[in-house]
Amino acid sequence: MAGYNSYGYDDMNGVENTGGGFMDSSHYDNNGGNQTQNKTRPSEQTLRPVTIKQMLNSQQSHGESEFKIDNTDVTQVTFVAVVRQINPQSANIAYTMEDGTGSIDVRQWLDQIQQDSDAEREKRAQIIVGNYVRVVGRLAQFNQKTHVVAFQIRPITSANEITHHFLEAILTHLQFSKGRSNGQAGSTDTFSTSAYNASNFMGNSQKSGGRGVNEDVIEVIQQFGHLDQGAEINQVVTRLQGKYTETQVKESIDYLQNEGHLYATIDEYHVKSAESF
Repeated sequence: MAGYNSYGYDDMNGVENTGGGFMDSSHYDNNGGNQTQNKTRPSEQTLRPVTIKQMLNSQQSHGESEFKIDNTDVTQVTFVAVVRQINPQSANIAYTMEDGTGSIDVRQWLDQIQQDSDAEREKRAQIIVGNYVRVVGRLAQFNQKTHVVAFQIRPITSANEITHHFLEAILTHLQFSKGRSNGQAGSTDTFSTSAYNASNFMGNSQKSGGRGVNEDVIEVIQQFGHLDQGAEINQVVTRLQGKYTETQVKESIDYLQNEGHLYATIDEYHVKSAESF
């Protein structure tokens, strides 16, 4: 994958997204304002799809440095989440959002939305507690707590966008964490979709001469691949009852999520297989 893929944003506050997922950050300064004259490093010009867990686990070497995800500088991020709380304040609107991997605070400054068109105001009216939204913004930290300063928040109208985003986040994570060459001659450590092959996650769970719990868990979850919400974890436990304990199944699901073979959908209790698509 040459770069981050396009996400089909219908409106980026008048900024056309033509860079295959790369977005010109010169439209925004660190406070979300206009800075068309400033030059930025390539890392600041990328719009990276992430999960909330990735943002919460991101690192800064010091207060002025870039945030790092998968040991790569990242400033502008996009994610999808359900709105859990809305707290209007004098200068901004504070949100609490959750995506099944974690919960994070999001702030949008009022001066960014005061010039919205009527169509944008109609969209913003759909941003209510319980609804899914897409957020585009930058990572920030205050009192050692990571949050997001939003450039744009818009409602999601299709469950397919949620699924698509998590697949993009998984793909990008695997590209950066497992897709680099180690620089040695003959290295073939290049990312490809074969990373999802069952042989990659059998690991120590493989039973001698038989199937492993990870393979069985994936097979059951794929049976729910036609559902937007995927498989409910307790359904997977029930299907494999008698063959594996509840603990074994849940530990396998955790492992497969961490390795990028599964992703959470509507909440942390529903998962889908990345191999289903």
